[in-house]
Order: sequence, then C-alpha cells, then structure tokens
Amino acid sequence: MNGDLTIPTLLQGRIALAPTPYSAPQNAIAYEVIRVERGCPLFLQEHLGRLSQSLAVTGQRLPGDNGWLSGLLGLCAYEPFTRNVRVDAVPNANGGVDLQAGFIASSYPTRAMYRYGVTCALLHAERQNPQAKIWQANIRQAADALLEETSAYEALLVDRHNCITEGSRSNIIFLSGKTITTPPAEAVLPGITLAKVESAAKQIGLAWRRAPIALGELGSFEACAITGTSPGVLPMARLGNIEYAISPALEELRLAYQRLCTESMQAFRQLGKERNS
Repeated sequence: MNGDLTIPTLLQGRIALAPTPYSAPQNAIAYEVIRVERGCPLFLQEHLGRLSQSLAVTGQRLPGDNGWLSGLLGLCAYEPFTRNVRVDAVPNANGGVDLQAGFIASSYPTRAMYRYGVTCALLHAERQNPQAKIWQANIRQAADALLEETSAYEALLVDRHNCITEGSRSNIIFLSGKTITTPPAEAVLPGITLAKVESAAKQIGLAWRRAPIALGELGSFEACAITGTSPGVLPMARLGNIEYAISPALEELRLAYQRLCTESMQAFRQLGKERNS
C-alpha cells in the first residue's frame, strides 16, 4: 500500500502501522467487511447499520464515543486503490465492545471471470443466525476445504430443507426472463451488495422476487450470479453439473450496480468537502 512496507491498523481508536496485513481477532463477536475504493468506503452507513444490528443480536451496541469512526475514516484514507477493510467488534473489560479494523488480504474477480462466469459448488451447511454477520469458523473451514477440493470459486450453502440459502461469503441471485429470484430475507444475511443490486435491478426494469429455491429447481433458471463486497455482481457459469448462460441482462445489472458504487464514492467525497468547509 502506497509503496510502504507497513500497513495501517486501527486499534483503540488510533491508527498504528504494522509490518503484516490485519489479522482478525479470534474473540470478535461481530464484524463487517467494507470495500474501499480510492480512499472511499462504499456504502459505509449501510455497513455500520448492519454491524449495529449484528451487535444487537448479541446484546451489545456500538461504542458511544464516535472517535472510532474518525479513526476508521482515517484508516480508509490510506488506501489509494481498491481493497477491503475488516471492522471487528471485540469484548472489552467494561462489558461493552471496542472496534478495531485493518486492511485484509482481498482477491477480486478477473475480467475473464466477469465475461465467462465462474464455477460454484454446493455445501450442506446452515448458519446459526443468518441475520447477523458473526464469524462461524466451522462453515468457513468446510467451505475452504470444498473450494480447494473442487477448484470452485464459491460454495453455496444448502439448508436442511434442501434449499439454497447463500454463499459462504456472498449472496445468490437467479434470473428467469425479466425476473430475479433470491432466497427469503429471513434465511440469509442481509447483504449490503444484495440490497444495492435489488435497487439496480429495479432501475433497469427487472422484477425482484424473494422465494425458497430448492435444489430441484436449479436447472429451471436461465442465469445465475453471486453478489458480494469483492465480486460485486459475478455471473456463474456452472453449479455442479448445471450450466448457466452468461446473460446480457446480468451484465447490464452489473453495470447498474457499478453506477451505484460510483454514486456512493461521490457522496462520500462531497460529505468530506462539507465537513472540511
């Protein structure tokens, strides 16, 4: 980053420089991963809102002192390109939580992946509380093992009812005609990217439908994509032995989502100008 050998990390409200990438604490009770583009954290308000909701599930709340927010913004300002920052809520000695954050190792799809799509695999696993972004090591480890075994890009979770819920680090959408179908809100993490993709879909005239997606229905859809902080809208070419088309509608959706990202960056910069004026 910036050609330096040190990487900034936010600890105790202050930015420190470390020689290695940020390592997530084992005792974090909730976390967020935010995409930073040229110093601008995308959809920051939405991410912090979800972090607050995740903490509420555990009986906690964000720290009352907003000094950590200034520290987080200062941390993001270190990154001139594109990278993800992880924000962790960790228990403190006073019974509340402290926030710490740092840039994590991130990988982004190649142009070829966006053009030709990626392969995904199925993993029979369920999150304990899908409404909260809480680290579950067992699912992460199982997904990593499956991806290594199959060389797939992402693992899609299948619940006890044999329905697709979400990816191990993404949400999932299916396209049929002019309709996008995605699993019910109560069954998945309320993805920030997914919500923005829904807005983008409506802007370009696609209908949005929430419904359970059984394994037996997977072959009935024309196209499919995963959504997330790093991939944005990434088309899927194959899921197991099912092949999907690389739909022009999904490319139009991806570009509409990118416009929302640009608007988020512009709004963040404008807010910074207003604060400094």
